[in-house]
Amino acid sequence: MYRKFAIFITTLVLLFQTTSAMSMTLIRDSEIESYMNEWFTPILRAAGMEPRSVNVYLVKDDNVNAFVAGGSNVFFHTGLLTKSENADEIIGVFAHELGHITGGHLIRAREAQTQSATKMIVSTLVGIGAAILSGDSGAAGAAIQTGQAIGMTDYLAHSRIQESAADQAALTFLSQARKDPSGLLTFLEKLQSQELLPASQQMAYARTHPITRDRIEALRHRHDQIEAQFKSRSSDQETQRKADQHARMRAKLIGFLSPERVERFHPESEDSLAARYARAISAYRLNETKEALKKIDRLIAEERDNPYFHELAGQVHKDRGEVVEARRFYKKAMELKPNTPLLMTAYGQVMVQGTGSDSKAQLEEAVGTLTRASQIDPSSSFTYILLAQAYAKLDEDGLAHLYSAEASLRQGALADTRRHIEIALQSLPRRTPQYFRAKDILAALSSKEASAP
Repeated sequence: MYRKFAIFITTLVLLFQTTSAMSMTLIRDSEIESYMNEWFTPILRAAGMEPRSVNVYLVKDDNVNAFVAGGSNVFFHTGLLTKSENADEIIGVFAHELGHITGGHLIRAREAQTQSATKMIVSTLVGIGAAILSGDSGAAGAAIQTGQAIGMTDYLAHSRIQESAADQAALTFLSQARKDPSGLLTFLEKLQSQELLPASQQMAYARTHPITRDRIEALRHRHDQIEAQFKSRSSDQETQRKADQHARMRAKLIGFLSPERVERFHPESEDSLAARYARAISAYRLNETKEALKKIDRLIAEERDNPYFHELAGQVHKDRGEVVEARRFYKKAMELKPNTPLLMTAYGQVMVQGTGSDSKAQLEEAVGTLTRASQIDPSSSFTYILLAQAYAKLDEDGLAHLYSAEASLRQGALADTRRHIEIALQSLPRRTPQYFRAKDILAALSSKEASAP
């Protein structure tokens, strides 16, 4: 659904800020992206928007917050996801933020002030693409050098009028999409007490989205009018599916981001699949990899066709240096969830970085997989970095420099882009698609250089 969706696949990437006291860590994950894609697509269509027209990003931050910045970009803090009680609360918040987008509520002066910084955040995230949650900092090093993040919260406070308008728009979208409208109401009711606290003690969402009694009452009145319609359309199967997805999402985030706190959220006495998923991830994150693999094996035995369990097994084996096993699990994940760029890039990574230059067949397979991934998601610089590495091992220097230029361009590293593209143009056969692509990159680079301050 989303061209650029920030959550994690395998590495947390820090985007160093230079313009404010705050920094943002943007993360990716193929499973959570899939869930949110399923949840949000009906809302976007109800709003008359194409799913690809809105970019959703996940910010590693324990604060409860969500905001719109730089146009059609919605940012969710992981704290909001882990503290939400159900998927409907997340869907309701998204519908509300979409109301700000469709209502043009970004304050023009502030939007102009943050536009360039937001683009840099997005550019760096896109440059990183499929960077790795396990701690492979080298994979994203070039992107990090150009990454800059700012504290959006200070810029994006909305007026009470805009908040009420976004509430009403959200309820309209939810009603038209035939989705439960209660999530937004319950979420805001929980935050209503924040209005009584000093600003410094309020949750970030309450500071940027003023929550008043009048706003809650107006929302409740409209909600009551449409709730009966929803109940007559909803199904127990859909409700259970969302509940299961939400539980797995929370378990995964808590396991990866707070592995030492898993016991607090999922005590040993809890035997749900989500609890066992969180404990498996926690063991992996705490370097108890043998125990993690035992737990993952049990999960796979229970759900053999779950691509994300196979992906997790591949990740653990990769970090243990067990390349053959990692390839096997990543390949199975791709087969179960085809045309998923993050899974394809993860498989391509172990094929390239775990393969010697003499393994031509494996490198060529990696090139094919990574090329398909780049066609589905052309924004990921990490995919291009891996393609460059594969072609270098295949002694295809022209193509290696071409894909290095593709990566550098997406990272905003203009000097590196020029260096690589000039070498590529000297090496690539003329009048080939690759040569013409190199000329296109050169033209794009010249335009960026001309507009640079």
